[in-house]
Amino acid sequence: MNLFISIFNSNINPKIFFFLGLSISGLSVFSIYLLCVVVFDPMNIFHLVDQGKYVTSDQRIAKSAIVRNDYFDSFVVGSSISNRFDLSYLNVNLDAKFGDVTLGGATSYELLNVTNSLKSNNKYLILELSFNSFMGDKKSTREHDYPGYLWDRNKFNDFFVYFDLIKDHELLGETLNAIKINLLGMPLSEIHPNKAYIDHNGFLQYKDIPFFDKQNWNNNIYKIHEKDNLDNMVLDKNNLPKILDESSNKFENVLVYLPPITAYSLKYHLLTVDSQNINNYLEWMDFVEELINKHENIFIVNYQNINRITVERFNYRDYTHFDDNVAQLIAEDIVSSFQNGTLFHLEFGSYGFNEVVNREDLEKYDEQKIFVHD
Repeated sequence: MNLFISIFNSNINPKIFFFLGLSISGLSVFSIYLLCVVVFDPMNIFHLVDQGKYVTSDQRIAKSAIVRNDYFDSFVVGSSISNRFDLSYLNVNLDAKFGDVTLGGATSYELLNVTNSLKSNNKYLILELSFNSFMGDKKSTREHDYPGYLWDRNKFNDFFVYFDLIKDHELLGETLNAIKINLLGMPLSEIHPNKAYIDHNGFLQYKDIPFFDKQNWNNNIYKIHEKDNLDNMVLDKNNLPKILDESSNKFENVLVYLPPITAYSLKYHLLTVDSQNINNYLEWMDFVEELINKHENIFIVNYQNINRITVERFNYRDYTHFDDNVAQLIAEDIVSSFQNGTLFHLEFGSYGFNEVVNREDLEKYDEQKIFVHD
């Protein structure tokens, strides 16, 4: 106290006093702000995600909280293609607790980080193997500001996400959302202005179910096909061996599946843009088969060909993402495979690599079939 009085009575310039007081006030406000962040923890760095608790709509931040939660003993890992599985159906029929760790536009590097982050001694893994995830180098990410520190083995640096949110001017809004839901009890669905939000299982909930629209289809299909990497499509081989090794070591049972993208899109990717793409794809599939055969607890189901599902456009929300009815067919196959070692829908998918799509299949496919209901 005497020290404070002596400083106050000294002949220090008033401007310095003003600056010092302003700095202390600012630091105090910022400290209180950070305390609120820690208490309400909108990114769930210090808390587990419970039912009704706020979860940010940023998948690459939100899903890391799903991985940290020991409640889950099984997971769905992949891109947004795989975010339509009914987790409650899988939980009941497999006596499991599934968490959704799918990331929109996930790259192989991001999938590797997910599998590295998962704890050991799990029951079931459903792992999507889409070639789109492997069109890039071994360190590529969907977004330039990918929060890789949330997905490494060092959990002490996770708090950095809040400094990134400050930099992006997003922390205040995220904290207010957490206060509204976690403290005031507002429903999660009313907070997010987006068309979808993420629940406590990591599942992406849509407010308005997307519907298939031919004009929308055309806009999307041509937009995605303008990508430069479709010319001479090269599929990276660096991350998949590590992904499968991690999966095999951490799970009792692993089902890898090749997702059923539309026949139109499959032909366009592998043949129409560059006729050599099919050769690169088949070479990559040989590589996948070699890796799968090294693991006794991993098996693969292939839906990625010309079949009754992939030729019907009303089974899809866009050129790649199948709708809920197809997700349920695959879920029934998953349950049957884990329980009985057989597929429930034999006319749709197949085990192994005996029915991998080839050049002849693609050349025979009539692209106009996709519009048979117009």
